[in-house]
Amino acid sequence: MEVLVSKMGYKKGEKLKFLNKGICGIWLIWIGFVTILATFTRSIFGVNLGINPAIFVAGYFGGRLVIYHSNIFSRFSYGKNSDFQKKIANLSILLMFVIMSLISPRYFGIGNYRMIWLGALLAVGIHFIPFSIVHGKLSLCLSVALTINALIGIFDLNVSFFYIAIIDGVIKEIFGIILFLSKKPQKN
Repeated sequence: MEVLVSKMGYKKGEKLKFLNKGICGIWLIWIGFVTILATFTRSIFGVNLGINPAIFVAGYFGGRLVIYHSNIFSRFSYGKNSDFQKKIANLSILLMFVIMSLISPRYFGIGNYRMIWLGALLAVGIHFIPFSIVHGKLSLCLSVALTINALIGIFDLNVSFFYIAIIDGVIKEIFGIILFLSKKPQKN
């Protein structure tokens, strides 16, 4: 394990700085709002899609563009992540897409939008585990909350997906506010 993290750019004894917790917080507040909005508008042409994909995708990419490529980023960032943290962030995003591609596609053929979205929500929850190296230990708590919420939806079909998606959005907003308010960098 030591060799692997060394090859990814981690220097033994290096103190990690969490310089972009504020940006992560803004992103979580935004994507939580988008998830809630897309859940309330889940029906397109009378078909319940669980979460409205058009609104979600527009909100996702619009948010990425505005938050990460504008003066918002420079205003709330305390600097660039280390090379190691950048690699972990990319690995985390890759992990999310791999998990999604393992779970969700098998449900497209039968139109089970609940399981498609639950697979995506589960993957997002899990991808916050490695993100704890980028944004701090609070990401682990976020991961646990999101993962448990998604697993409840997967294993208990009696729980409405509507509530699972709304809870997912609320969890992201709560953790987003906490991360934003604790945005000053910490060393770990």
